[in-house]
Amino acid sequence: MGDDESLTRARWTSAKFVRNQLRIVLDNTYNPEQEPEDSMTEADLVVSHEDFLRIIRPALGTMSPTDAMAILKRSAFMIFGKKHITYRLPSETPIQAHRIRYTKASIILNSSRPILRNYKEGGPIPLDYEDHTAWETVSWFNVALVNRLLEIFCCLLLLSMLPLKLSS
Repeated sequence: MGDDESLTRARWTSAKFVRNQLRIVLDNTYNPEQEPEDSMTEADLVVSHEDFLRIIRPALGTMSPTDAMAILKRSAFMIFGKKHITYRLPSETPIQAHRIRYTKASIILNSSRPILRNYKEGGPIPLDYEDHTAWETVSWFNVALVNRLLEIFCCLLLLSMLPLKLSS
């Protein structure tokens, strides 16, 4: 490898991150079947590192364990699952993730539920489809996005205030 090639490679393959700088990646791929069962005990609110990796494996793809740990040590994860919000704070070592029980709030307006049901059942396109789509694009989407981003920001803010339990 020549000098130019090694400099180019170092330039494009190295990464420098400012400590505690906010970095956000959103990905909706996770494996809901790998979520541990919940028998409503306090112990069920903790997820082992191995189980957490199985849950997020679809987002990591075929990434090596070393590369996955490089991401885990720099990233806070929040998974909105079927019955829990699972979160893991950044750590250089394999640590447990934690869960919060919740009932998934629907972001679908009551007025939109018949339309969604019609779509799922393969019914005809509603007569006001074009008008409704324009309204969703301008109004509903913006409201839903702002509400979700606000919710995620508040959760991240709360998570940053939690005391870390470091195991030896």
